[in-house]
Amino acid sequence: MLMAWRREISALRDGDFSYLDLHQPQVAAWERRDARGHVILLHNLGANVQIVDLHSLTHPVSDVLKQSGYGANIYDGKLQLPAYSTAILD
Repeated sequence: MLMAWRREISALRDGDFSYLDLHQPQVAAWERRDARGHVILLHNLGANVQIVDLHSLTHPVSDVLKQSGYGANIYDGKLQLPAYSTAILD
């Protein structure tokens, strides 16, 4: 799945890589940026839904571009990220 996303989204393949410390030990997050775009990649490493406050990000996001499984959504500036899932935000 992630390999297919890398073919589709140039920032995942060619972009600069920055780790984001969200102060949530169950969520790993990275920012990827290239000349054509910018995305945030988040992985929920835990067995419970995680709520991620997107207001703390340096780049505003408004859409779940890709997700593994179902249920990742943004509401009122917060991302609901299901257990053991990945979301790419645009």
